[in-house]
Amino acid sequence: MKKSLLILGVLSLSISGISQAAGQMNEQALREKAAFALGVTQDRVTLEQSDRTPEPNSYFFNARYQGKLYQCYVGTIQQQIMSDAVCRPTDGSDLPR
Repeated sequence: MKKSLLILGVLSLSISGISQAAGQMNEQALREKAAFALGVTQDRVTLEQSDRTPEPNSYFFNARYQGKLYQCYVGTIQQQIMSDAVCRPTDGSDLPR
């Protein structure tokens, strides 16, 4: 019985650790991917949280470049970034040139 409780306790701690890690993405990697999608250097891009509803295997975020806001997303598998970013301007205009 004690062994079962110990195993249950360890599993619950593991699951809580995984769920905490799931809420975090590598900001540097996201900035790099957004900058690449926008065709600019990453030091000129800032990231903001997106108000989009989360979806499985996708991570949504906003990127700001020269005062303009872009909605971006990357494909993920188990909270690992698995794709380039896809970004579109929120005002319907073209991407930077």
